[in-house]
Amino acid sequence: MPEDKASESLQPTDSLAEGSERGETIQICKGQACPAGWVIVNNRVHSDDCSFEGIYENAMIIQNIQGCPHGTRLLVCKGQPCPPGWIIVDNSAHYDGCMFGGIHDNAIVIQKS
Repeated sequence: MPEDKASESLQPTDSLAEGSERGETIQICKGQACPAGWVIVNNRVHSDDCSFEGIYENAMIIQNIQGCPHGTRLLVCKGQPCPPGWIIVDNSAHYDGCMFGGIHDNAIVIQKS
């Protein structure tokens, strides 16, 4: 089972992503770039490691999607580009983990093509 690196949010994003396993999740601070091959799956996180203009939800959880088999479906937060090799199959999902400011239809379901 992949190790959860959610507490390692202060390291540069690319160094966290190196050597990670498919499905693994890590925490990054809002404002950090999401590396290629990763998607935001939760942005409703508070971390003492991240400061961001006094906002309570100041961190995001990202998931490694590299190497996912054809047909894999994932619920991800809206507002990020659909990764290459994936298609959007539901554009109006709702997920509390993606709420920011009470927005509905805040998630999408993507599928590996």
